[in-house]
Amino acid sequence: MILVQVLMVGAVVVLALLGLRGESSHRVSASKKLAFCLLMVSVVVAVLFPTLVAEAAQVVGVGRGTDLVLYVLAMAFGFYVVSQYLAAQRSRNELHRLARRIALVEAAERYELSFANHATNVERDPEA
Repeated sequence: MILVQVLMVGAVVVLALLGLRGESSHRVSASKKLAFCLLMVSVVVAVLFPTLVAEAAQVVGVGRGTDLVLYVLAMAFGFYVVSQYLAAQRSRNELHRLARRIALVEAAERYELSFANHATNVERDPEA
């Protein structure tokens, strides 16, 4: 095993540990953790056995193994970007919902309105 392979495998192990043991890893679904582990295993296999990547590229009709790796990384990056965008959108929607609820509660407190509980319940249950 050459030095770059040792360094790359070590980096993958550290990355995997950080990804699976981080503070926010308890919020990540099991399927995402499994996909991450499969990605890390495939990276280790690609680093240790680069001829397998070249053979896989030939099987799927891509000229070189490096091209296949580039295509897979481009797709993974695309999925990551879409996933982050959707998560940010959910966070923005939650923030807007919370801001509306706080505004209703503060208005009810300021003007001593008696429907404050009803307004916050309507926020939770739109059919109420």
